[in-house]
Amino acid sequence: QLSFASSRATRSKLLDELLQPSSDMPSWPVLPPFGDSIQLQPWAWSALSSWFCTSFISCSLLYALVRLLLPNLFAAKWEEIRSTKPHRLVDLCKEFTCFVPSTLVPLLCWRDVWDLTAAAIAAPTSSMSLASPRGLWSACGAIFGYMVFDLVMLLVFARDLRRSMGGEMYWVVWGHHLLSLALWPVGLGTDLAVVPIGWFLLSEVSNTLLALRNLMKYLELRGPLFTAVSASWLLLFTLVRIVPLPLLGYFLGVGATSHQPAGLRALVYGTVPLPLLLNAYWFFLAIDGARRMLKGKSPKGE
Repeated sequence: QLSFASSRATRSKLLDELLQPSSDMPSWPVLPPFGDSIQLQPWAWSALSSWFCTSFISCSLLYALVRLLLPNLFAAKWEEIRSTKPHRLVDLCKEFTCFVPSTLVPLLCWRDVWDLTAAAIAAPTSSMSLASPRGLWSACGAIFGYMVFDLVMLLVFARDLRRSMGGEMYWVVWGHHLLSLALWPVGLGTDLAVVPIGWFLLSEVSNTLLALRNLMKYLELRGPLFTAVSASWLLLFTLVRIVPLPLLGYFLGVGATSHQPAGLRALVYGTVPLPLLLNAYWFFLAIDGARRMLKGKSPKGE
């Protein structure tokens, strides 16, 4: 009984701390219209920068290793792609680097996202102004390291990747990465929209199976295993990106933000819905692809 009471008291204290934005943080000046300053604790910058470096270096080393080993491990398929669609080789090797953020980011943030969501459900009007915990800063650093690596690749191999990804998706990825890099630190630094950002980070876990599916498609490893991976990815995508949509929309509607500057509120209500709508759109495409596959047709764009 004492242990149970202690556990309840600890969780209650944690929820109280999450519901109270931090007040002892040193100022990090930024330009208007974001107010006088974004508040950033020293440990937040340390978590962000250290995991950024870890992720960026890991992606770079993994890409180099894959580029070295893949021609030997899949010699026939590599030579076939090199002779028929050489522009796809960069995208094929780059796909392996998706495993870095899709593994690191959820591991770093899942517990904090769980606690933040519990706190938001307990006090919905405070759901958009909960304090950002260390795990989200670490997860942001990990995903930012990958995003910067990915942008470097998109810039250096622009011609090949535009052909491989398609012109539209190429620029969608640019926009996605740049907006995330610019806005997520603002949200975490001002304790604004921390819960949605946490779910955006946690949903990175679905890209593990997506990357595996894409690699199997590139290497033409079809059959029952490919179907199982595709179905598992769709299920995971649904659980982490679609199921939370109504709750996140509810938080966005009822969460109090009047204490924040008008510029920040405009950013929140102008940008937070974008990933929610994008996830819904991708879900529609995935369902349509699954429907076509069940009918024996080739999914559009696979």
